[in-house]
Amino acid sequence: MLFLFLHWSMNVRVFPYDAGEYWALANPSTFFDFPATTRGYFWPLLLLPARWFQHIGAEVALLAFRILTSLVYGFALTIILPAFYIRIVGGRVNFYRRMVVPVLVALLFPGVIVYPLADLPAILLLFGGLSWLVFATSKNQFGKRNLFSLVMAGMMIGAAYNTRTIYLFSMLCVVVAIPFAFFRHEGMKTKAWMLSAFFIGVSLVSLPQALVNLHSKKTFTPMVLTDNGGKSLFALQLMWGITLQRYETVIDPSVTPSRFYVDPAGRRIAELEMIAKDKIALSNYFAIVRKYPVEFAGIYVRHFFNGLDLRDGEVYVRDAKSEGNIISLLNFLVVLAALYGFFSRRLHCRAAPDASAEDGTLPHITQEKSPWIWIGIILLPVIAIIPGAVETRFFLPLQLLFYCSIAFNVILPDAWKTMRLRKWFVWSVLLVMLASQVAITSSTMGTRQYASPDMYR
Repeated sequence: MLFLFLHWSMNVRVFPYDAGEYWALANPSTFFDFPATTRGYFWPLLLLPARWFQHIGAEVALLAFRILTSLVYGFALTIILPAFYIRIVGGRVNFYRRMVVPVLVALLFPGVIVYPLADLPAILLLFGGLSWLVFATSKNQFGKRNLFSLVMAGMMIGAAYNTRTIYLFSMLCVVVAIPFAFFRHEGMKTKAWMLSAFFIGVSLVSLPQALVNLHSKKTFTPMVLTDNGGKSLFALQLMWGITLQRYETVIDPSVTPSRFYVDPAGRRIAELEMIAKDKIALSNYFAIVRKYPVEFAGIYVRHFFNGLDLRDGEVYVRDAKSEGNIISLLNFLVVLAALYGFFSRRLHCRAAPDASAEDGTLPHITQEKSPWIWIGIILLPVIAIIPGAVETRFFLPLQLLFYCSIAFNVILPDAWKTMRLRKWFVWSVLLVMLASQVAITSSTMGTRQYASPDMYR
């Protein structure tokens, strides 16, 4: 009901840019007849049931999209995500705590709900795949259930990669972690079976992509081929990230749709090195980073803060004059509360001796299976995108972990007690973080421009 109300209140009836492209690709009459510029097929496939109602009418298809995505997102954010987080990190869960994550998503990131964008589906597919992986690792004896769980994990994590290619890093990390972390005590034969089951799952999802590539690009490969004018999209993202602190898309007709925030230090490097779109390559990029390590460290720090500085949660900015200061401040307080919950003594959420089932306290997964492995897999796409052209929606995996920390780790009486007993420490941390955030974001806001830098044309 919450997400349906969000759809009703925002009343989005036209899907622009990426959202519109995904919606168009889901057309049943042309499905799988993808143009050469298309990336993954999986998200359009998930949109297909809603798009099928187009033959009745555009309004019916739109209503079907709203209902179906609200149900799926609601189930994933209140059932699957809490179960995974509690199993890995631990915490307290009840009905009200389950509602915290969807409420924060609706409040701070409404755009990923009301538009058919791939960001939320991709991270939820990853959470689903990791949940199957947790199920496989929880079995004491090797058997068919482990193999089935790993096939399902492979399918969902492979689908996450197909939906957003940056999740390739998470998938590769899982491939390494299966034999060397999750099942490190098993014999070589068992590890081989486990990896084979995971690869079978990935292959089942990837085979249709290979057929799409064969049809549209005359290449039979299961990989999602991403290129822009013959250049690697990832390499171009890295190039854009040298001079851009952040990027936003505007649908206000009074201005051009692309809004750039230029990094002065990065622009100087680009001018000195005469960086051009037709010459960019990964080898060139890394050579430039080695030449200017201090400058790039500063660029990456600014990218991180700007990725966290959520001002465009609607994804497509409707009012070009809006600075988004209120939503930015609210998001800042959310991040602080999440860090408190995560790094407090409740991090491992060991059940208190007097905890009851009604209290909803659940134990930590076990020290042997550290939560940091799982958290690292989730955050790898965020880490990988930091050097590139940052949009705040790329930080959605980290934001969802923050929301989970608030929902399941923060205990208000303890929080108030900490603030009373350690008020000088709390206020010092708050002021330092606030000053850093304000300094970087204020500097960034002053570099706004609507004209694309010449090197990107």
